[in-house]
Amino acid sequence: MRILQSTHRPRPDVHDGAKFRDRLPVKDVESLQCLEAELKMSPDSKSELITYLGLVGGFDLKDTVWRVLKATFTTAVARGMNWRGR
Repeated sequence: MRILQSTHRPRPDVHDGAKFRDRLPVKDVESLQCLEAELKMSPDSKSELITYLGLVGGFDLKDTVWRVLKATFTTAVARGMNWRGR
């Protein structure tokens, strides 16, 4: 939470990520690609997603990363990804 607060200042006109509640976790690769395209085109959407995922929280860095990943991808989508960057 401290990292989010120090690096990101949410704008007053940006909500708490409500538009992402129905879309996350992404259920297929096509949804992920649509989300990625939207984030590239809209800084407001990007800011809102940062706020939404920043509020997921965690006890330490590892726990926070696991919670953010769980909030972002379904297990089926995550299994289909290459997590080693190859």
